[in-house]
Amino acid sequence: MEFRNLTAATAGEEVEFLVYKQFITANRYRHVTVDYYITRAGAIIGYSEPLVLLIGDVSLAFNPPRLDGVENAVMDLAVIPRDLEACLAATDYPLQVGDSGEVRVTVAPGGGTASVPFRIEEGQAGRDKWVTLPRAVFLANVGREVRLDCTVLRVDGRREESRVAEFEVHHSIGTGRLQVMGARSRGNRHFLSGGDFWLTALDANTLQPIEARWRYNHETTVVSGLRFRDTQPDRPLHVQVDDDWVAIHQRNLVGNGNLISGMVANNAAFAARADLGNLVAWGNPGRGGNLGATLPTLTDIVALSLCGYAFSARRNNDSVVAWGYEPNGGLVPAEIAEWRDVVALTGNGYAFTALRSNGSVGAWGSSHFGASVPDEIKNLTNIKTVVGSLYGFAALLTDGSVVAWGNNSTGSTVPEDIAALTDIVELTGNDAAFAARRANGSVVAWGNNNGGSIPQPIKDMDDIVEVSSTRYAFAARRADGSVVAWGNANHGGSAPDTIKNLTDVVAVTGNVSAFVAQRADGSVRAWGIAGTGGTLPAPIAERTDIVQVVPAVHAFAALCADGTVMAWGNATYGGEIPESIQPQLSDVRAICGNTHAFAALTADGRVVTWGAALAGGDSDAVADKLNGKISYTIAPDTTRATVSTRLPRVATVDMAATVAK
Repeated sequence: MEFRNLTAATAGEEVEFLVYKQFITANRYRHVTVDYYITRAGAIIGYSEPLVLLIGDVSLAFNPPRLDGVENAVMDLAVIPRDLEACLAATDYPLQVGDSGEVRVTVAPGGGTASVPFRIEEGQAGRDKWVTLPRAVFLANVGREVRLDCTVLRVDGRREESRVAEFEVHHSIGTGRLQVMGARSRGNRHFLSGGDFWLTALDANTLQPIEARWRYNHETTVVSGLRFRDTQPDRPLHVQVDDDWVAIHQRNLVGNGNLISGMVANNAAFAARADLGNLVAWGNPGRGGNLGATLPTLTDIVALSLCGYAFSARRNNDSVVAWGYEPNGGLVPAEIAEWRDVVALTGNGYAFTALRSNGSVGAWGSSHFGASVPDEIKNLTNIKTVVGSLYGFAALLTDGSVVAWGNNSTGSTVPEDIAALTDIVELTGNDAAFAARRANGSVVAWGNNNGGSIPQPIKDMDDIVEVSSTRYAFAARRADGSVVAWGNANHGGSAPDTIKNLTDVVAVTGNVSAFVAQRADGSVRAWGIAGTGGTLPAPIAERTDIVQVVPAVHAFAALCADGTVMAWGNATYGGEIPESIQPQLSDVRAICGNTHAFAALTADGRVVTWGAALAGGDSDAVADKLNGKISYTIAPDTTRATVSTRLPRVATVDMAATVAK
């Protein structure tokens, strides 16, 4: 910093300031800001505009990287749903094999920054180079000016710099009366859960998607978007637009059943958590449709979970109860029943796991299929999440590694190369394999050949944001809105060209042998076995207002923005809505499926069911316990301890793969 006294002799003249060499050399290859201010009579009377300089050895050789979504020096993240792609145009950057460098996002102190490296490999020379920039960086700088530039290190050692692009980052949200639609996730990413569900914010008057802010209860992280991926369904969810807000109950309606039970008539049930914290169940009594004598007296249930043959629930004191077929998860062992620190429950086809607050895990149910936890896993205290396949479990650790156990031939042994990874962020299971999404956007898999082996072109991808499954296949949604699939072709493992050519997919849902891709325009496309939903009936294919698709084992149900429901697939398993039921499906907010039937929750608290009657498709016997006693939204005047107040206006931060247009 240098001070100069201005005199009458300098009035109206240019004034030079000396910048010392040590300040220049110390900031070589960095941006520096030069500005000045003027004082008069001891008080500052004005500041200059800042001058941003890049200290380097050569002239600025290139135009700045091109970033789609910037218009008139303004970026509005409300219309940019994913990570951003910076283009180093071939006409500006004559890149050769072996060249490397980085694209930089820099801001004023207090904001996010990013330096993303790149390298030119064989086949990339002379072409546009695309570099992915995290959306989270720009979200952290809403309201600020951001600078974008690039450095290229030539293979011969030369260093070249681009010019600097400057723009402001904005993020608008919608206004009007808010209506949120869509079921909460079932809490497990295997093929009978449908993967994570996406909820949609709508303008209640126009029924068009509206930009909203989403936040889980007792969290400060706020996510903006038209749609929201529900990764924590055990927690209430707060949603806000500029002049309205709603709070959505945690998952309060679940259905069970697995592949084997799906082949046996009526071998499934439903369970619900009523608003007062009590349990309601119906369907096959031996599969959880009967609560017994003690469970109906409980009024402190906070979370529900399911496996193929039973249900479990977490109480307000973080203890666990279960009911259903006792050998396969319906009876909690005495040791686990004493725990008072359970934070999450996960089921597979035959067992449950309980994750404790100390990062350890316990299990019960069939010892052959995951209930017997190996000592080396039982002794861990850094387990973050657990995911089930049909016959086993995999656990993601806090260090980004993964472990697994269960049936030996179905993914219970993690290959050495995958076990050595420390950047895994998400797990998905199918019948007998697991897929793991890595922080770099790639995916790995293990287990049997029905999904456990990934084709090389998919292995090479680095932009995968979400993975879903059927019984013997996986589908991956990419950052550009396209979808790829692998595994058994008869179960959706080979996506047709009509699917592969899509570039606007916002969610993918699977059942036993078919996938459905939901598009940004509200339409859906399907592939897989026709009889289980892989072929769309014309009336459904023509809809452009579908907000969520939910699976049963051999069918799908679609929730439309007008609150109506459509279904397709095997009629015995809920794929056909009876004429007597269709008029009742009005003002629906969420749909839940089990292996044999569907249950819909309406805005006024009605539960409407169809499908195999004895498996839960007929809820008349418990209608008095359900209707008006289970709600989609939380009443604004609630005093429950599980619900916090209106969504605060806090800084907006992104969560990876959570928001889509």
